[in-house]
Parts: sequence; structure tokens; C-alpha cells
Amino acid sequence: MTSSNDDGQSNGNFEGYVFKSCLDAAVVVDEKFYGPLPDVVSMQGRFLRPRPETPTFDPEYYPDFARKLAFLLDGVPFRQKVRRRKYGEEIVEEWIEGHTPIEIREKWISEQEKKMKQHDAILENPTPPTPEDERRAKEERMAAERDKARLVWEKYKAIKKQKKRKAAELSSSSTQTLPNPRKRQMPS
Repeated sequence: MTSSNDDGQSNGNFEGYVFKSCLDAAVVVDEKFYGPLPDVVSMQGRFLRPRPETPTFDPEYYPDFARKLAFLLDGVPFRQKVRRRKYGEEIVEEWIEGHTPIEIREKWISEQEKKMKQHDAILENPTPPTPEDERRAKEERMAAERDKARLVWEKYKAIKKQKKRKAAELSSSSTQTLPNPRKRQMPS
């Protein structure tokens, strides 16, 4: 004696039936053992079978897992932004990170090399100075010459002072050692 299910399957024969999820299979098995479940709407969901629990890992084995995960997840938007800037919006939306076709990457690399060559060419050929640059360079050169002249003048003054001091010392020391011929020495 086989009764027919709503799906057209018999309660005892599930061959060819494709379960949509593990919860679907569990409900069919429960109905086989305990009979039809009450209507969900009329019972306000009291007899619904709960979903299976997700397995979790003991946190003592992975103490910094959450920190590493948060760090990596925070980097995802930045990497996507970099990819958008490199390849463009269409490529980023079409290809996931790490699966960008080689042709697209090579095209980007060749474009970068071309830009670098242009940049190097600009740096190798200097631009002629503007009148403002020439004026500024002349002012700097004149200021440097004034500073140099001031230093030379100060050095000259210091040398002149030093010579005067030496001459004064020599003249004062020579007058003390030599007797004055105008003075008469008194016999004692």
C-alpha cells in the first residue's frame, strides 16, 4: 500500500527525486516516519524544522584569525580600486581578481612602458629658462657675489687689525728695552 506524495512520489520510493537541499531531504524523511507535517501557515511555523548549525572552529586554535581576516577584507576595496584604475570598469566587472586575461595585462604593461618612455623623453630634453627663471638666477648669483665680497672685506679688515696690533706691540716692546738717548742718566 503506497500513498502518493504532493510531488507525485510514493512515500517509500525516492528514486529519481532530486532534493533541493539537505533540509528538503530531512523533511521528506521525517514525513516518512511521522506522517505528514502540519500546515506551516495554520501552525504559524511552530513545527518547522530548523536549519542545521554551521560548524565553527574553536577560537583557541586560531587566535588572530579574525584580525587577519579583517585586514584582508579591508584590502579588497583598495585592490578593486587599483584594478579599476589600471584596467577600466568593464574589465573589473567582467573578470574577478587574479583571473584577468594575460592579453589585457600585457596591454596595460605596454601602455605603462610607453608612458615611461614619454616621461623619460620629457626629462631628458630640458625646457629653456623663462625670463623669471633668468632674473631669479641673476639675483641669486649677485647675492652670492655680495656675500663673498663681504667675507673678503671682513677678512681684509681682520688682517689689517692684526697687523696694527702686532706693530703696536713691537713698537711698545722696543721702546721699553732701548734706552732713551735724550734722557740723561744720573750718576748714583
